[in-house]
Amino acid sequence: MSWLKDAADIVRSVATLTKDVERTTAEIKDLRRDLKELSLGLNELMSQLKHEKEKNAILLDSFSREIAHIKEGNAAKFEVLTTVLDQRLDGLENRFEPAQVQRKQPRRRVIPVTTSTKTKN
Repeated sequence: MSWLKDAADIVRSVATLTKDVERTTAEIKDLRRDLKELSLGLNELMSQLKHEKEKNAILLDSFSREIAHIKEGNAAKFEVLTTVLDQRLDGLENRFEPAQVQRKQPRRRVIPVTTSTKTKN
């Protein structure tokens, strides 16, 4: 009878192990499904991030070009206005007698471009 009891214990152990294997297999399937969903979500987020980076780069480039264009426009307007001012001042000087005009020099002061000099130690 002892062998019959041993056989019953073995059958119970096999049944218990079979249930444990089935439960573990189900958990592994759930984990794989969750991992797949996380991977898909991560790929979508990475795609969105890449798209946003490209969009921001395009906007930054556009703003940089727009700023450069505005600076060029302002420089051109300044040049036109200073030229008009110089012409009007020349017109006013021509109204005076030559003895009254003390000096005739360029009105716009030219600022020399200096480079920084660093002393070498």
